[in-house]
Amino acid sequence: MSLPFRPLFFWLLTMTFFVTSPIVILFMMGYRYSFDRGVFIYTGSISITANPQNNLDIHVNGSPVSAETNEINRSFHIGGLRPGEHTISVSSPGFSSWSKTVTIHSGRATEFWNVLLTRNDYPRVNLSLPKGAFDFFPSPDRRKFLIPVENDGEFTLLLLTQATQEMRQIFSSREFSLAPPAAHPPVQWLARDDSSLLLSLLSRTDGSPNFFLVNSDTLSTVNVKDIFSIPHLRSVRPNPERAETLVALSGRTLFELSVTEPSSATLLSENVDAYDFLGDAVIAFESASGILSKIPRGNPTDRIQITTAPPENYDSNSQGTWSIIAYDERRIVVLNREKGRLFFLNRGENSRSWKRLSNDATGAQFSDDGKKLLFWNDWEISTVFTRTWEVQPVREEGTRLDIGRFSEKITFVQWSKDYEHVIFSLGNDIRITELDDRGGRNTSPILSLPHPPLRVSSFGENNRLIFLTPSENETSSFPIFSSIVFPEPAGLFGFGT
Repeated sequence: MSLPFRPLFFWLLTMTFFVTSPIVILFMMGYRYSFDRGVFIYTGSISITANPQNNLDIHVNGSPVSAETNEINRSFHIGGLRPGEHTISVSSPGFSSWSKTVTIHSGRATEFWNVLLTRNDYPRVNLSLPKGAFDFFPSPDRRKFLIPVENDGEFTLLLLTQATQEMRQIFSSREFSLAPPAAHPPVQWLARDDSSLLLSLLSRTDGSPNFFLVNSDTLSTVNVKDIFSIPHLRSVRPNPERAETLVALSGRTLFELSVTEPSSATLLSENVDAYDFLGDAVIAFESASGILSKIPRGNPTDRIQITTAPPENYDSNSQGTWSIIAYDERRIVVLNREKGRLFFLNRGENSRSWKRLSNDATGAQFSDDGKKLLFWNDWEISTVFTRTWEVQPVREEGTRLDIGRFSEKITFVQWSKDYEHVIFSLGNDIRITELDDRGGRNTSPILSLPHPPLRVSSFGENNRLIFLTPSENETSSFPIFSSIVFPEPAGLFGFGT
C-alpha cells in the first residue's frame, strides 16, 4: 500500500471499529435490530429439559436450532429470540414429537422443564396369568404383586415376584369373593411387613363383609371376626404406624384393635362415617355435621376438631359411602362415592377454604409434595394447586386447571412420577397429558392395546409402568401382566429418574 493511503486506511478501520463495536456488544447482550421498527429490540430465550435427553432435534419456527446444553441437568438454552409468537418443537428418532406456539418476551427466559416424548413402540415384558385374573396390587416396595383370580366359582390370590416371575398361591376360597374397591383397596399390606396382608372379602352366601389376615410365608389364614368379639366390623385397615394393629368401624364407632391382644380394643370415636391415617393419628369425618376431627390413636381423649362447620354447599342428609384422603391436617379430601360429591379442605397461605370441588367425582390423588390435587370423573380430568407454584408456568394457590374432557369414558387416572403429567386409560389406549397449557396441551399415546386394560399402575419398580390386559389371542382366555420402562431413565438430576 502506498504511503498516502495508509492514514486513510487507518482511519477507515478506526471508524469501522467504533461503528461495529456497539452493535456487537448489543448483539452479545441479547439485542437484535428490527428493520420494521428501525430500533434494537431486547430478545428473549427458551430453556428446555426433555425426556429422553439424547438425540434431540429442536426447531424454532420450523428451522433447526443449535442450543447450549447444561451438563448438570441436560437442559437446552436457545437465546436471541425476538419478542412475539414462536413455534417450538422437540423430537427424537423413535419418539413422538412435542410442540407449542408460545409468546416470547423481551429479556425473559421461557422455561419448559418437563418436555416428555413417548416412544412409538415400547418393548414389553409379558407374563401370562391364570384364567380369571382381573387385577393386581403392588407391595410397598413395588417388587411383589398380589393377583386375584376368579375362576369356576373359586377365589384365589396369587403372589407374583416380578424379578423372578415366580408365582404361587397364598389363599383360596369358594365361600368368599374379593370385595370391590371402595374407600380403600381390598388388598392391603400390614405395616413394615412384606409377608402379611389383609383381605377384604364378601360372603357368597349373604354378601356380608369379611376380613382375613394372611401370611404369605406360612400360608396361615385367620378371619378377623374369629379374633374380635366386636360385631359388624367394616372398613378394616392395617395401622401404618403400628404392626399387628388394625383400625375398624363397627356401625359408626371407630376402634383400634390389637391382633396380639384381641380383648384390648380401644374406642377411638363415635359418629364416624369415614377415616384416614395421618402419622400417629386418625382423621375422622362425621357426615351428619360435615365436621373433620383429628384423633391421636394413643390418647383418643385429646381429640381436636379440625373444622367447626361443614363445607359450603354441603347437604347434611347425604347418604352413601364416604372416604377420606388426608395429605396433612391442612389438606384433606372427603368423597361421597355414591353421589360423587367431592369436598376439599385447603388451609394455605392465602386461603382457608372448605368447599365442594366437584359434584360427580370418581377419584382424587395428591401429588407427592401435596402442592397439587388431581381429581376426575368418568369424562373429565382436573387439578387444583393447593399451594403457590413458583416454577414456570407460575400458578397461584387455588388455581384450577381443567386438563381435559373426553367423549369416551376414562379410567385409571393417576399422576405420573414427575407430577407434571397425568396418565389415564381411554378405550384401548394408555395415554399421558401434560399440565402445562401454554401454547396448547400435548397429549400422547403411550400404548395402543387390542383391548381396554383391566388395570394400569404408574408406580412399578425401576421406572416401570405396569398394566393388565385381556389375552391378545382370540383363542386364549389367559390375561397378560405386562410392564414397560416409562419414562426413559435419566441422570441423577434428570427428569424421569
